[in-house]
Amino acid sequence: MGHPGPAMSPAGAATGPAPSAAYASLTYAFSELGFAQLLLGQGKPADALAALHELRCPGCRSRGGGPGGAAVCEPGCARFDELNPGYAGLVDKHRRLALDARGLALEARLSMGRAELTTARPDFPAAAAYWRRALVHSREIERYRETQTAIVDMALGAARAAHRDGRLSLAVTTLETTRSVIGANERGRLEGQLARVLADRGIAVANGQEEPLDGPAADLRRSVAFNPHLLRAQISLGIVLRGLAAARWSSGSLSGARSALREAIAQLSSALELFPDDPELEEQREAAVADLDHVMWQPDESEQ
Repeated sequence: MGHPGPAMSPAGAATGPAPSAAYASLTYAFSELGFAQLLLGQGKPADALAALHELRCPGCRSRGGGPGGAAVCEPGCARFDELNPGYAGLVDKHRRLALDARGLALEARLSMGRAELTTARPDFPAAAAYWRRALVHSREIERYRETQTAIVDMALGAARAAHRDGRLSLAVTTLETTRSVIGANERGRLEGQLARVLADRGIAVANGQEEPLDGPAADLRRSVAFNPHLLRAQISLGIVLRGLAAARWSSGSLSGARSALREAIAQLSSALELFPDDPELEEQREAAVADLDHVMWQPDESEQ
């Protein structure tokens, strides 16, 4: 294929409609971005990032620097058009190449984050690091909200798959990791799913009766905090707090039992404001009040 003619040149694209994916791909191919684009298309995002690390010609590389610190040739470089004919017709060709390189780096880091998330043993800190870097790139090219949405969609898909497989802790960690890197505008979708998974894990562990109830209580507290309208979490938290009170009493801590029961009464009372006259919530609250009345009459040796 020869040098791209005027019909393929990106000149004037900045003032016209946004170029199509095919148009952009062809522009990249006729530039130093072409190799990175090829590697990314082959599912080799780490290699694509390495190829993007240095886009300058040998002369500019030896001099260092670059416009705005970007790793592209200097504005006066005589070899820029030769190496990047797809950008030759643009007035701001150096800046456009640098921005397009960021776009490819963004896609590479999103891909690497997805790979870390979906492997058999996910590396969550690595996935978070890739996503944070992707978000930095996205701000530079005005794709921040789009990138946030893409990351949240990835995480929700992975968490749902883990949830279906019964890997509740994996689902929780997936959602929590993503929440740590995402801005408030996208957290609602994550927190809604996180509330459901935390409730399921808390209920499953409590029903298993093989572990202390402190963990299930913590999960259900967080579930209710994320979504107070999740009725089964509210009911289950009341039940677990009553069970936690019984466990503390049996271990000799009446003060701990009283604390858990007071928490249960307060939580169930708040839940009844959201779900007035719900029979299960009313039943649990009445039982917690009766439990507390009984415990209050018991002598606590630790307080004597």
